[in-house]
Amino acid sequence: MSSPGGYEETLGAENKTYIPALKTTLNLGLLFERQADLAKARIMCSKALVGYAKAVGPNHPISRRLWDKLQALDTIAENIVRVRRGSNIRKRRRI
Repeated sequence: MSSPGGYEETLGAENKTYIPALKTTLNLGLLFERQADLAKARIMCSKALVGYAKAVGPNHPISRRLWDKLQALDTIAENIVRVRRGSNIRKRRRI
C-alpha cells in the first residue's frame, strides 16, 4: 500500500509541491477540454507534460499519456477546422 505522498520518496523533498501543482495544471487542461476550449486545454496539458517530463522523465507513463492527450487534442482541433472549411464551401456553393 502506498501513501498519498509516496512520490516524495521517489522524487525527493524538493518536489513535494511540484507534483501536486502539475496535477492541478493537468486537471485544468482536462476541464478546458470538457468545456470544448481546446486552445486552453492544449496550453495546460503542454505545461503539465513539460513539468512531468522534467520530474519523472519523458518515458514515464504519465508523460506518455500526456503526449497522447496532446496529439488527440491536435487531431480534434484539425477535424474541427476541416468541418468548418467544408461547411463554408457548401455555403458558398448554395449562393
